Amino acid sequence: MKTFILSISLLYIFSLYIYPQCNPVYTMGSNVYTCNNVAIETYSPSCEWSAAQKATIKSNLLAEYASLGITSDDILADASTTYNCHTYAWHLTEGKSNYVWINQFKNNGDYNIGNYWLGD
Repeated sequence: MKTFILSISLLYIFSLYIYPQCNPVYTMGSNVYTCNNVAIETYSPSCEWSAAQKATIKSNLLAEYASLGITSDDILADASTTYNCHTYAWHLTEGKSNYVWINQFKNNGDYNIGNYWLGD
């Protein structure tokens, strides 16, 4: 019985190396700046989702929004832990090219993305 449990445990650990799963933890990254030079906090993920995880996310989104007529043609890119919709809507549209994760609020609760329209 001990051999069986040890074998199953080793197979499970080995499978994590073959099919690693990503549950990202975000840590404070470096700031990016608006066109008016206002600092925006960014966060860096501990890992990126695997191709299988991205495919699952895409499939789930398509199933959820199928009633609205959303198809795979409407998806611009795979899901990513590297950047989010705030980055796309505010940072990248200003002509920046670095992909970062931007939260709505700073860790202390102050506006973060709001600085794009509230900043000087």
